[in-house]
Amino acid sequence: MTNCYGDRKATSEPSALDDATELNLACLDQMSELLAEISVEEYCRSRPPVFPSSIGAHLRHVLDHYDSLEKALEAGVIDYHSRERDPETETNPLRARARIEQIQRNLERKKISSHPATLDIKLRISAEDPSSTIPTTWEREFYFVLSHTLHHLALIATNARDQGLTLPEEFGVAPSTLFHQKMKLRREAQHATACQQ
Repeated sequence: MTNCYGDRKATSEPSALDDATELNLACLDQMSELLAEISVEEYCRSRPPVFPSSIGAHLRHVLDHYDSLEKALEAGVIDYHSRERDPETETNPLRARARIEQIQRNLERKKISSHPATLDIKLRISAEDPSSTIPTTWEREFYFVLSHTLHHLALIATNARDQGLTLPEEFGVAPSTLFHQKMKLRREAQHATACQQ
């Protein structure tokens, strides 16, 4: 299974936005690969109170955020609160895969550099509150969606493993955590080598 941290093609001298786009595309690859390996029953299974949301519900939620990001490319304003919340995605893994593939194609085709560097984001505390609009950047929003996706991939991984599914250890793990784990292993190996000398 693809990990979210570098199995896709690297470009020469990538920008922060290029990096964020590639990481998001890799996480979408990971979701697609998961969908190829699980049954409809596993995709739809929830077990309250521990797992009140199914894998499908988490994927739908994540994909809705990508849709919000894509709509902002056209509108110049991002609004994560006014998502369509496509219910078919929650119960139909084929629908989820189709949405993932469409989002990937769109992210690979879109030239963010041709858009203004900043855009606005609509924020609200609750559905009853009026929205406020503040400036943001494409980089910030791509990294927000990445962080949000990783959070939900971690929840998906917990649900999947509870169902007995096998996933790669790095599925849903933040890059900073993977880096910390790598450095810890390196320090332990250096310590063991020093102790043997």
